[in-house]
Amino acid sequence: MGPPTANVLTTIPGYLELVETAPRLDKLKLLLNERPYTEELDEEQMLEEDSRGEQGLYSLDELVSRVQASHAQIKAGLQSLQAVEIGNYWRVVDGRFLQGLLDEILLTAIQHDWDLKLLQESEVIKTVRNDGYSPQIIRHCLACYGDRVDADAQEEPSNHQLWKLDEGKVCLHYAKQLLRAASKWKLDDFLEAWKSNVPTGFQPTLEMVKGEVLTEKLGPEVWLQPFSVSSLPTKPAERFSALFQARSKWEWEELEPYLRYGMRLVPY
Repeated sequence: MGPPTANVLTTIPGYLELVETAPRLDKLKLLLNERPYTEELDEEQMLEEDSRGEQGLYSLDELVSRVQASHAQIKAGLQSLQAVEIGNYWRVVDGRFLQGLLDEILLTAIQHDWDLKLLQESEVIKTVRNDGYSPQIIRHCLACYGDRVDADAQEEPSNHQLWKLDEGKVCLHYAKQLLRAASKWKLDDFLEAWKSNVPTGFQPTLEMVKGEVLTEKLGPEVWLQPFSVSSLPTKPAERFSALFQARSKWEWEELEPYLRYGMRLVPY
C-alpha cells in the first residue's frame, strides 16, 4: 500500500503577516497564583501539598508554552512578580509570608545591631533559619527588598556576600502594613505613624507610596486610601477601565505610576 494522498480542490491567493502583540502576562500571574509558596503550613495543609504532587507547578519551559509572550518577556514578568525558582518550578511567594520574613530579618538586625545597608548574608541565614525559613527563601527576601553589594564597593574585602536593604522598599513595606490596618488615613496621621515604625536611619516620603495610595482632599484635610498598582490587570484596555472606575478624573502625576507599572512588563 502506498502513502496516503489528498486532493486539492482549490487554492486562495494571499499571504500571512506576523503582527507583534502585547504579551498576555495576566495568564502568567494566574498560573503562578495557583500554588503560591509558603512554609507556614499546618499538618493538614502539608498532607494536601503532598497529595497534589506537581499539580499547579510550572517550569520555565511550561510557562513559555502556556503564556503568549516571548522568553524575555516571561523572564521580565517573573522578575516583576518577584517569583523564585524552587527546584525546577517558578513560584510566587505568598505576600504575607514574605513580609513576615522581612520583619524577622529587620528584628534580628536590630537585636544584633547590624547595619541594614551592609547585611552579611551568611549571618542573616545562620540566625533567621532557626525560625524555620529556608536559606533560599531568605536570599530571595534579601533580593526582593535589597541589592547585592559588589566587592569593589565594599570598604573592606570580605569573603561573604553583603546586602544593602533598599530604603524605599523597606519603607513601603511598613506603609503597606499601615494601609492594611485601616481603609482610610488622614495624611498627617499616616505620616506620623509611618515615621515611627520604620527603622532608625530610614526616612519615608510620599514619593515611596506612589502607585499604592490615592489622595483625596475633604475640606482642609487630605486623606489617603489604599489603591495598589499590583491589583490592576496588565492588559491596557482592562487597566484603563479599572482606573477610571476607581476615579473619573485623574491628575497625570497620580495616574502615571499605574501606567508605568504595566509598561515595564512589556520589554521590547
